[in-house]
Amino acid sequence: MERYGAENEKGGCQKRVKIKRYKANARERNRMHGLNAALDALRRCMPIQTTHSEVNSNPQKLSKIETLRLARNYITAMSQTLHEGRSMDLTRFIRILSRELSQTTANLLRGTLMVPPSEEQMYKRHYYSGYCYEPFYNDSRFYPNNSFSMH
Repeated sequence: MERYGAENEKGGCQKRVKIKRYKANARERNRMHGLNAALDALRRCMPIQTTHSEVNSNPQKLSKIETLRLARNYITAMSQTLHEGRSMDLTRFIRILSRELSQTTANLLRGTLMVPPSEEQMYKRHYYSGYCYEPFYNDSRFYPNNSFSMH
């Protein structure tokens, strides 16, 4: 009888451990879903156009680290623009945004910002007062003389 009770107790302990692990995994899954949703929202506010791979029709997202680096660089550029009180030259803006980014992301950024707005570039965004407005295309107020400006 003692042996049966010990085995039963061991099985109950294993079951409790499995339940705790299941709950911990669920919490971690929810945490990661929240983090990924926040990063997706941040990506939508970045001045970069995602590309479509020929193999896959889904847009290629920036990695988490690239998203955070670009956001940091964007904040730096906006802070400098506010501090100087005037529009920033587009070349300088791109140089600041490209700091510590991969060559692929930097090239994508240059391609997004250097090309004048057109109907084909519906994913371009205008950033004003911390909010993302999309899409603004064929509107020269947002891209005057190829320089970045805040209105």
